[in-house]
Amino acid sequence: QTSWKLYERIGRTIDQNDLDPQAADAQFRAWIKRYPEAREPFQKAIAYFAARRDFARADSFLTSFERAWPQDIAEAMTQRGLIEQARGTPEAAVTAFEQSFRADWPEDAAKSFVQLVENSGKGRAFRDAARARLTANPEDSNALARLFHYYRAHGDDSQFIVPMLNAFLTGKDERK
Repeated sequence: QTSWKLYERIGRTIDQNDLDPQAADAQFRAWIKRYPEAREPFQKAIAYFAARRDFARADSFLTSFERAWPQDIAEAMTQRGLIEQARGTPEAAVTAFEQSFRADWPEDAAKSFVQLVENSGKGRAFRDAARARLTANPEDSNALARLFHYYRAHGDDSQFIVPMLNAFLTGKDERK
């Protein structure tokens, strides 16, 4: 507990005094080494280096975070979004996650992904592209999952989701 507070204080000092990047890197890595189960040191390091446009270090901490918590897709997306926003290319974060999208993502990860798409101003294009894919190939479960998560993130569980799932399942039965 006492050492955690000390690391938090060091983190604030690093941020307030704009420490040399190598010294800041060493301090964040020491914090992570002492508390490997904690996400906060990773988050603070990524935010610190992204804000200072030291993207190589921010990416390095994100890669370490992804190795430490491979299941925490939502937080990885949030951190990638933070880095890309600082870089001035939020579309790059959307593209990266578009390519790695999986229908079985946990709900929080899918919701973070949809929020990232919305924040980039591409929400409707995302929805329309998924609709077009599903129309072109009614068995495209990935497109269906994209639409499902899109409408779910917007709190619309019944108007679009239920009919869409019914049509998908009915179509699958008819194609057998």
